[in-house]
Amino acid sequence: MFDLISRKRGFPVLFSPGCSLEVAPLADFAREMDVLLIASTSADTSFANRARYPTFVSFGPTGQGGHVPSLKRFLRKFAWTTVTVFCESMANYLNVASFFGLTCRSIKALIASASDEFTVYYEDFDSRSPKVNFRGMLERAKSQSRVIVIETREDIVQKIMIAAYKLRMTAEEYVFIYPEPNRLPLYISLLEPTEEFTGEVAVEAFLPLIVLNFDYPDWQKLRMYLKPWRRLQNGSTTTLTGRMRW
Repeated sequence: MFDLISRKRGFPVLFSPGCSLEVAPLADFAREMDVLLIASTSADTSFANRARYPTFVSFGPTGQGGHVPSLKRFLRKFAWTTVTVFCESMANYLNVASFFGLTCRSIKALIASASDEFTVYYEDFDSRSPKVNFRGMLERAKSQSRVIVIETREDIVQKIMIAAYKLRMTAEEYVFIYPEPNRLPLYISLLEPTEEFTGEVAVEAFLPLIVLNFDYPDWQKLRMYLKPWRRLQNGSTTTLTGRMRW
């Protein structure tokens, strides 16, 4: 890889789909070679160290190291101590099943360590199953708690909120929390109109929903980091490390 980058002219960029453990040494290499490394799935909190990783940009889900502890602190802030967690267990979605599975296991481990403080109920479901029953899930949750955490894809969150709307689970009585797993701004699938999700329903159904977004990149600075590509078109040169300072 060193020889390949050394021979390349222009502005080499590395792309990596690997996990955080795989990307960490590559990020160190990118720093030493002064090249941009873009990771699609790696988002461990250790990458926030800009002194060590000045040329690293991640668009992946928020790392487990920040996602679950932040949720716990959020619950504490509002003294929400009795919670129901909807955990997606879809084995067929390999690209996201591992994330939600790990997140739910992390929630169980972290909240269990504070069992004297939190009472948590879990509802595992497979959104692809023809037998999935969001109404039944919500009916059971109603008898357990008024705070519901949803760990699944955004389009499924929308379906759950429509079902909650039909059950009259309003913002005056219930809180739904969706920890957004991706660092990118909200995917359109959460807000995309459907036959059921339009007009007043779209507004009312989302009133009880809180979307938690963790560790957003500074998009204004990100645009600045990408300016070298445009400069290269004009024949000018720059060093990446000198530009990528938080």
